[in-house]
Amino acid sequence: MKPALYKYEDVDDFLADSLDTIESFIAYELEKKEIVKIALSGGSSPKIIYKELANSPDIDWARVELYIVDERHVPLSSRDSNYNMIEFTMLQKMPNLRMFYSIDTGLPHEKAAEEYESVLLEKEKPLFDLVILGLGADGHTASLFPGSPALKETKKLVVATEATGDAKNKERISLTLPAIMNTEKIVFLIRGAEKEQTVDKLMEGADFPATKVLEHEHVEIFYDKSS
Repeated sequence: MKPALYKYEDVDDFLADSLDTIESFIAYELEKKEIVKIALSGGSSPKIIYKELANSPDIDWARVELYIVDERHVPLSSRDSNYNMIEFTMLQKMPNLRMFYSIDTGLPHEKAAEEYESVLLEKEKPLFDLVILGLGADGHTASLFPGSPALKETKKLVVATEATGDAKNKERISLTLPAIMNTEKIVFLIRGAEKEQTVDKLMEGADFPATKVLEHEHVEIFYDKSS
């Protein structure tokens, strides 16, 4: 089934619709189960959503566990750290959050991936209820870049990988495709006029890492091309 794509010319419409979708899904899941598990991507695109989500009166954060989709192998205090972004946009506003599972980037590259995987291996399946992803202009998602050996991983949930091209902070730790797909729902949050061609090619089935994620049966894509 082809995923739903929503394109926006106005950032406020993008914000309202994507936020409503995410809030409604979390609220629905909380009606069915005691704990809801959400994996968050970093980057600039989701920041405005995360800020509003943290203030949502409809979500009981004491029953929500947050996980990180991928991380740059930099100190958590770095401005390039996804943890750092999530900390300042969300966590500081949610003192009652049940748990946030981050990646210990103080460990060596491979060891950081192994430690994070050990956390996930202890969790019941599905791993997540919701995974929020972004999309790079080169078609990457999480830290799964074109041509990466990580794309062929079928067993591990987390890998130490590397960014390609001119991306900063080459060393990354990322959920694998098997981990990303082990969820009830996937939402892409994408912003930037420069990504329009990439989004169109994605929907046409181009050979991007992100295209593999579209095989999941519950995917919605929100794209703001006004920014």
